[in-house]
Amino acid sequence: MHKLSRLSALQADLGLNRCALFHRDRQFVGAILLGLVALLGLRLLLPEHATHNAALGTWLIFNVVLWYPVLEEILFRGVLQGQLLQTVWGKKLLLGFSRANWLTTLCFTALHFIYHPPLWALGTSLPSLLFGHFRERYTSIYPAMALHVIFNLEYLLLMA
Repeated sequence: MHKLSRLSALQADLGLNRCALFHRDRQFVGAILLGLVALLGLRLLLPEHATHNAALGTWLIFNVVLWYPVLEEILFRGVLQGQLLQTVWGKKLLLGFSRANWLTTLCFTALHFIYHPPLWALGTSLPSLLFGHFRERYTSIYPAMALHVIFNLEYLLLMA
């Protein structure tokens, strides 16, 4: 196989290929609004002591809003979900989402148990399914990455 063809195939497998203007997709805009409404609801339900300290450092903000979403999307939606989607098993649907998306979401949620309280970690499941949905809808991780960045920004703005 030609070197450029192998590189293109790897890019496609990882979901690093170009995609359409996803920001104009009604589903994508709806997902952003849904995330905002969900976080506003949580903000109203949580007592003050359950929210984060407003004096977050610049480095932490950079990590939470940009660095973590980019790395997590490359790892979970790019590598893991991308490889699972190459299998017949991973392509099969379960409750409207691919098995690849479900398994990736399970792993993504499990990772969040390391540094979040249990309810917050479980709360990452629905956004993860959305990220996976957009990864598959566009065969690219860029929409999932953008949505993840936006959700984390909304989280910091509303919960700080």
